[in-house]
Amino acid sequence: MFNIQENIVQHQSKLEWLFLAWLISIPIGNKIASFSIGFMTIYPNLILSLILIPAAIVTFKKWSLLLKSFSGILLLLLLYSVLWGVFNVRNPDWLIDIRSLILHFLYGVILVGFFYLFGKELFLKRLNQGILFYLSLLILTGIAEYFTGIHLKGDFTDALDLLGGASKISYSPLYIYDNANTYLVYLNLLSFLYFSILKLRGKE
Repeated sequence: MFNIQENIVQHQSKLEWLFLAWLISIPIGNKIASFSIGFMTIYPNLILSLILIPAAIVTFKKWSLLLKSFSGILLLLLLYSVLWGVFNVRNPDWLIDIRSLILHFLYGVILVGFFYLFGKELFLKRLNQGILFYLSLLILTGIAEYFTGIHLKGDFTDALDLLGGASKISYSPLYIYDNANTYLVYLNLLSFLYFSILKLRGKE
């Protein structure tokens, strides 16, 4: 009889690479290799999330009560939002919120599940590799935008066209966020996470 837990143990090295690929695909989002099926967009990170979620759920019994409660809250928020849409008039923002809550739930369960699946040291090692990729991508694109003033088209670039000329703000790093403040939040947060995990691993 098929035993999913034994199968996971046998293929742990493959799961490590899939987990790393999942981390690396997070900052790319749906900007590359995505396609629409009408009501939703399919992209690499979503596919990897659906592949990894069963392995993460298998570890649920090992989770602490706090982490079980955390995942339960994420699931309840998602169910509440779905039911709200059933009994109220829906709008485009509702679909955006549902998508965000689904991703929050998937990401939360995958991160917690793989912490228990890999163990603390291996999990932190792979997590830091993914964060380093994300951080490097932000820094490199930020440098390119700072020196060239070239950005992905969005509300920011439309506003620049209305101004009719280049200014200091024209060279603000944006990456895919279309907002310099959001870019800085991600840059600072990821830097903090990266060096915090390095410090944590160094103490062990």
